[in-house]
Amino acid sequence: EVLIKELGPVEAIRFINIPKGKRMESVRRHREWQKHLDKEVFYTEIFKEA
Repeated sequence: EVLIKELGPVEAIRFINIPKGKRMESVRRHREWQKHLDKEVFYTEIFKEA
């Protein structure tokens, strides 16, 4: 109701029909991130002096 009230029926339907991006499961996403991680660069960034 709120979408239709604020956007109108055509735009509300368009908004509802926006394709959803496929979400990657969080553990799999984290493992992908780790796979490409250079731990030396990462540690240097995390533990650098302020």
